[in-house]
Amino acid sequence: MESLQTTSIPSDQEPSVKHCKRGGWTTFSFIIGAVMGLTLAAGAWLSNLIVFLVNVMNIKSINASQINNIIFGSCSLFPIAGAVIADSFFSSFYVVSVFASVSLLGMIMLTLASTIHSLRPPTCLQYAVLYSALALASIGLGGTRFTIASFGADQFPKPDEQGTFFGWYFFTLYLASTISLTAIIYIQDSVSWGLGFGLGVAANAIGLAVFLLGKGFYCHTKPKGSPFVSIARVLAAAFRKRGKLERFQSQGYFHGDNIEATSGPTESFRFLNCAALRFEDDRKSDGSYSSSWWLCTVEEVEDLKILFKIMPLWSSGILLSTTIAMINSLTVLQALTMDRHLGPHFKIPAGSFLVFSILAIALSIFVIDRFLLPLWKKLTRRSLKPLQQIGIGHVINMFAIVGSASVEKRRLHVVRNLYLDGEPPDSVVSLSGLWLAVPMLIIGVGEGFHFPGQVALYYQEFPKSLKSTSAAMISLLIGIGYYLSIAITDMVRRSTGWLPNDINDGRLDYVFWLLTVIAFLNFVYFLLCANLFRYRNTDNHENEPNNPPSLSHGQASWSTIQNHSRPYPSQNLTSGALTPLQRTGIGHVINIFDVVASALIESKRLHVVSTLTSVAANKSCLIQVRCAWLVRHYPLKGLGKGSTFLDMLLCFTKTLQSRSLTRPCSKTALRKKRMESLQTTSIPSDQEPSMKHCKRGGWTTFSFIIGAVMGLTLAAGAWTSNLIVFLVNVMNIKSINASQINNIILGSYSLFPIAGAVIADSFFSSFYVVSVFASVSLLGMIMLTLASTIHSLRPPTCVTGSFSCEAPSKLQYAVLYSALALASFGLGGTRFTIASFGADQFAKPDEQGTFFSWYFFTLYLASAISLTAIIYVQDSVSWGLGFGLGVAANAIGLVVFLLGKRFYCHTKPKGSPFVSIARVLAAAFRKRGKLESFQSQDYFYRDNTKAISGPTKSFRFLNCAALRFEDDRKSDGSYSSSWWLCTVEEVEDLKTLFKIMPLWSSGILLSTTIAMINSLTVLQALTMDRHLGPHFKIPAGSFLLFCILATILSIFIIDRFLLPVWKNLTRRSLKPLQQIGIGHVINIFAMVGSASVETRRLRVVRNHHLNGEPPGSVVPMSGLWLVVPLLIIGVGEGFHFPGQVALYYQEFPKSLKSTSTAMISLLIGIGYYLSTAITDLVRRSTGWLPNNINDGRLDYVFWLLTVIAFVNFGYFLFCANLFSYRNIDNYENEASG
Repeated sequence: MESLQTTSIPSDQEPSVKHCKRGGWTTFSFIIGAVMGLTLAAGAWLSNLIVFLVNVMNIKSINASQINNIIFGSCSLFPIAGAVIADSFFSSFYVVSVFASVSLLGMIMLTLASTIHSLRPPTCLQYAVLYSALALASIGLGGTRFTIASFGADQFPKPDEQGTFFGWYFFTLYLASTISLTAIIYIQDSVSWGLGFGLGVAANAIGLAVFLLGKGFYCHTKPKGSPFVSIARVLAAAFRKRGKLERFQSQGYFHGDNIEATSGPTESFRFLNCAALRFEDDRKSDGSYSSSWWLCTVEEVEDLKILFKIMPLWSSGILLSTTIAMINSLTVLQALTMDRHLGPHFKIPAGSFLVFSILAIALSIFVIDRFLLPLWKKLTRRSLKPLQQIGIGHVINMFAIVGSASVEKRRLHVVRNLYLDGEPPDSVVSLSGLWLAVPMLIIGVGEGFHFPGQVALYYQEFPKSLKSTSAAMISLLIGIGYYLSIAITDMVRRSTGWLPNDINDGRLDYVFWLLTVIAFLNFVYFLLCANLFRYRNTDNHENEPNNPPSLSHGQASWSTIQNHSRPYPSQNLTSGALTPLQRTGIGHVINIFDVVASALIESKRLHVVSTLTSVAANKSCLIQVRCAWLVRHYPLKGLGKGSTFLDMLLCFTKTLQSRSLTRPCSKTALRKKRMESLQTTSIPSDQEPSMKHCKRGGWTTFSFIIGAVMGLTLAAGAWTSNLIVFLVNVMNIKSINASQINNIILGSYSLFPIAGAVIADSFFSSFYVVSVFASVSLLGMIMLTLASTIHSLRPPTCVTGSFSCEAPSKLQYAVLYSALALASFGLGGTRFTIASFGADQFAKPDEQGTFFSWYFFTLYLASAISLTAIIYVQDSVSWGLGFGLGVAANAIGLVVFLLGKRFYCHTKPKGSPFVSIARVLAAAFRKRGKLESFQSQDYFYRDNTKAISGPTKSFRFLNCAALRFEDDRKSDGSYSSSWWLCTVEEVEDLKTLFKIMPLWSSGILLSTTIAMINSLTVLQALTMDRHLGPHFKIPAGSFLLFCILATILSIFIIDRFLLPVWKNLTRRSLKPLQQIGIGHVINIFAMVGSASVETRRLRVVRNHHLNGEPPGSVVPMSGLWLVVPLLIIGVGEGFHFPGQVALYYQEFPKSLKSTSTAMISLLIGIGYYLSTAITDLVRRSTGWLPNNINDGRLDYVFWLLTVIAFVNFGYFLFCANLFSYRNIDNYENEASG
């Protein structure tokens, strides 16, 4: 076969580095030197992290294992971010440089933490330093890990040179890892942690310096933009054209430059085909078509379908990575309790046992590539496919898990024989740690199959635009696996006694057997997905056997690429050839066996502990089990990892070029027969949105804005939803006072949107207002997180049932109120401003309506998540973690919003919307007493146009403001709107405000009653039985979720069922005032329901003699009774809330459209403040609301609210009778005409 080097490649298909005069082997030493230094630095702190946390930072063993998994997960997730940043925004050189500097900073902090006594226990400052150091080091490592590999490959234009580079890259990677796992860990354990980390700092600094020295020699590629844009465009185009008829002729689809295409899109995921369907309104002014957000090529549609098809296979690797992550961390814990001596003087560091897995990977890479693959090919005349590699990896890993379980069973047997149960956690079992090597070796073998097989599969089958990201998908898989391992470990700890702090007292072998079951079920899931999957690129190559070698790089093997062998033709797991997916499956199996091996080793160790009769109660007490046991499962892990990891990346590089060669490169666009254009609604020019001539905006901005809404709303829910519980249980504030503070805060952030809307419309654009207020909200959330975690910023914990609780100090109050004020101010400034800013991005009313629907859907979805998941974390795990999740959500939302800046349509501030109102009042006051004219031509109209009728007869004293007099004329004889002369339209706008204000005010008491019920319901829930089953307890703040769910469901039912039925019966639409009236009535029934439930609760209190008991006493009555009135409130809000928004938006003047939607927020804010005043009045005048509601009469308060709601409903009916629509009636008259 011809040499690969002689294969001709079309000029337009060659790699981008072809025309770069730099790069090549000159850069090799710089990049490999940087890889060596950075990998050594990473191994210096990653490899021995558990031992450092346990022995130096005094963190309990299982907690240290959890932290280790979090760090490993983060290091594996961050490469995705690094790859996207490098491809989309900055070049790889700058990404590697910055992240390497961040990693260096983290290493320096770790070194300081290990050497400075004040940064180590027993003081309490160290957690902040430790976690900051780990976070910086993780981010830095993740940002460089895969980015520097792709940057190195970019320096070489030829595929064989890229293959050679990848070979040396992974050789250097594993060599540096081996050095870290042996020499550096030995120094840390035997000499000094400071020296060990210091060597890592030196290695990091040298690697960064070497990398920077080569800057003048590198070939720098320009960022190509986000690789996810084409995916988003397909989804946006398919959504826009949903419901369109699908064509069956390929000529009806857009193929881009592929003029020779003869077939349309495939039948799978047919709803996406519309994205490539050409319509008349997709045609440009010159009659041609081009790929855009409304029209995509068939190739782009098929690329997205491939992603949908391959994702199930990708997901099968998550649990595989999870089992490996758990075995790695648990093996180190086992090693700490076993005899790790090799001879009388040398002791293997516990963290070094992972080197057996690394060595097995390195060895398996060589053996599989040089012996097994050629042998397989000679026997079957076919190459090993990715699916076959993955399948083998699955099987081998199952054996590894069985091995781990067997070793642990033996360890536990020794533990019991030596009676080590109940001894100090560091008691050593007299069982050799080398037993652990067996499952680790098996894991290595499994990873040698499935890990390269997966990368080969993703690189070959992913779309071209995602080639750089496809390799990092493995890193994402590993990261998710580490995080899931944390969840499984935590679940096992909570549900069983298998994982105590001292594993000698637990049943770690049961954990390994559990992992075996998980691995087996995951293997079955993989087989199902693999059987349903069909290759795309591999099959294309197989169908072209006579193509030159450059078109046939479907193999995941170095040897087959060097020998220029032909690709494999089989299509699924059961065919004769081994595919990348099958090799990955093999890795899965190896991993399962590795976990089993770990379980067996731990069983043996515990057995030794149980056989010991007496052991001195000190940390140096060793269990007589040799650490050689630990080594026995590491080869499985190493062999699994090393199988074809190198070959997979080679295959990725080759396949990318081969795929590009198979695509025709004609630049002649296909023409199609004209179609009838879709009927669109014409919009009068004076009513079109202001962004009519804006070239930005549109659905491109949708994901940015909705992502920001999701993040900011999650952040808001993280502190508003559970605020009362936080104030009562953490800050020791009395219950009624906490309810009052809650109402003030909710009222504040409901009032602030008015300020945000006015600022956005009058002085600054909405973009800057949202950005600044979101930053303020983030600052407030950070202060709340600190207040909940730092002991000096909160009072001592009050024991439940105690009468004497220490109140917060002045400093603590100052921090608390400052945090709440900043968070409220920031939330209020973004809440409605971002909604109007999002609507400004769309020119058509129907698109604006769609945006608002998704906006409110996202709003309620985020609120539901906050009211369940985040509140559960706060109540059951940690307040600091709950608020920390809010900080993260706020930061992510802000970043997502800022990332879309260049896509937004930015509208200029139009001046204060209240200026015209002030001008009308000023002009009417100036012309008071003037005779009113009955001739329409005597009045001033907008743009000096003629009108049939003058101003209306209502509020006639304002008409003089539009009456023209001689002294209103300018020097040129014309009239213009000013502070002395207004238009009739401006006068009528002010009259409309005067007419609608009484109706608006009727909503204040409605909001007041709802606000009081919401806050008082939380206080009721705190005193009731909130258990669902024996283990789960509903957080008190989560009861408000039922109201939100009822609102969401009722809005859907009203919109899709009740309104159409009403229109069919009456032939008229339900008007906003009717919807509001129905909401009033339903909410009165909700008040009655709340009063009835509270009456029953107080009866139970008295029957059980709970009067006079401490405030935390729980009434034996299910909290689910509270659900009924909350559901009724939600249904009522489903009527009156949308009705009020529609009324104000339709009837308010055009100049106040932005402010009209915020009027609802103002209504709610005043309602919360008024609820505070009513609560305070009731407390001062009666004894109904003591600090312990069990001693009060909360039912009387609810009956009082019922009376208030009924009187307010009468006031609403009176105002509604006097009100007459302006815009709605005009619209109905036009429609009937």
